[in-house]
Amino acid sequence: MMDFVKSSQVTHGRGKNKRIWTSEEDNALVEALQEVATHPKWKKENGWKNGYLLRVEELINTKLPNSGLKASPHINSRELVGRDRATGKGVETFYDAIENMEKEMIVDLDKDDLFEDTTGNHSVSQPTSHFNSKRPKHHKNFKEKKLKGSHDDVLPANFNIFMEQMNTYLGVIANVLVDQHALEKEIAYENKKVTEQKKMVLNELFEIEGLTEAEIMNVAVIFKAEQYKHEVFYELPTNLRKQFTINLLSVRT
Repeated sequence: MMDFVKSSQVTHGRGKNKRIWTSEEDNALVEALQEVATHPKWKKENGWKNGYLLRVEELINTKLPNSGLKASPHINSRELVGRDRATGKGVETFYDAIENMEKEMIVDLDKDDLFEDTTGNHSVSQPTSHFNSKRPKHHKNFKEKKLKGSHDDVLPANFNIFMEQMNTYLGVIANVLVDQHALEKEIAYENKKVTEQKKMVLNELFEIEGLTEAEIMNVAVIFKAEQYKHEVFYELPTNLRKQFTINLLSVRT
């Protein structure tokens, strides 16, 4: 990244309304550019995605809340002044600065390759001066493609992981809902069965020969208080229900 001189040496805008950037604002701009240039949300292979300047504005105002800098016209028209100005090569625009950031990242990757161990001797190659020169724009190597493609691969990979986890989660929910539905259905059936039995109990007791009305009411009270005895009554064959009822009355008395 080229070194930035104090912005008090540079004015911008047209006519009388020219803005002088402070060195603090320059530093905030550089940091914002670095973050935006390496984020797949804002950078694509052949340019920028919509809204990237607003993101730069947001990052700058986070660091310098009182700067009042806006994406347009301040940041959009900003000229970054560095060493090229001193050598007579002119100034570097906002877009050139971003491109240089990417090129420097690519050069750093290539430099790392030069220091890799060779066959058995662990010899280390020394970087040559050609890394200091700018690469032609049409030059594409594996490292450059890998750098630009790495961020694009992050979102699909994370999305696939998210979908796998979501499918597992939905599967668990589906199983729980099925089990819950089956349980609720079984409970509803049992409740309906008990309700029907309660309605029928008096008729069943009246059909038992030898029971008085008082005995029938006492047995009904027992069934009401102790539900399991009511269930046993209905599980017994008809010929045993009378003896079961008599036993209940004898225990109660």
